Amino acid sequence: MHEILNGEFSFNYYRDLLAFLIKEGYSFSSFDRDCTIKRVILRHDIDIDIYNSLNMAEIESQLGAFSTWFIQPNNDFYNILSKQILDIISGIRNLGGIIGLHIDGTMFSDQDEMIINIKKMFDFYQEYLPLDPVFSFHRPAKFLENPAIEIDGLINAYETSFFKEMAYISDSNRRKFWEEERLFNAIENGASIQLLTHPLWWRVKDTSKEIIQKQVRDMAVEKIADNALRNNIKLFQE
Repeated sequence: MHEILNGEFSFNYYRDLLAFLIKEGYSFSSFDRDCTIKRVILRHDIDIDIYNSLNMAEIESQLGAFSTWFIQPNNDFYNILSKQILDIISGIRNLGGIIGLHIDGTMFSDQDEMIINIKKMFDFYQEYLPLDPVFSFHRPAKFLENPAIEIDGLINAYETSFFKEMAYISDSNRRKFWEEERLFNAIENGASIQLLTHPLWWRVKDTSKEIIQKQVRDMAVEKIADNALRNNIKLFQE
């Protein structure tokens, strides 16, 4: 069972981890409130590095897996309505991925305002994006006593059926979840799993915090600034 313990934040290990779950009899699922035994809801919260998403989606597609990708409307690192990001989102969809919204709850002053505005965001972005009616929280607001809040017509990744009634596994803060007993306890018991990853951590090869920090800085400067110059000023196209 613990043959997969010697892992790292690399593409090869990500592939091995998904292959291991498939070998153990798991199938991949969307957020559909059906907690059938031995399902994996594979979830990605794109807080920073959306440019790495296609790499991970390609690995999933090669294995016959798929996931739900949560994109953030108020993100500092990418504009979800820019052509470049729309192309990435389209690529994820073509590889079988599902797209939802990643909501920063701290944007709102109270729960009623939050519910109204989450609905407004879905109504707006559905005109431009292939959205499924599902969302996750980036930072649950302090006023929100229970992150499992239900909103008519939408699915919350923190609802009880996804967060309490199945094993919740996460790489938040670059935690090596594969070294935790909860993952293997879930597998041994045939329990369904919600597995959350962040594309920021997963690279071609495992690397240090300092190198990731430099890569993010380079990404912010090169991908955002250079693309803006090339797309808008003829001088830089030459």
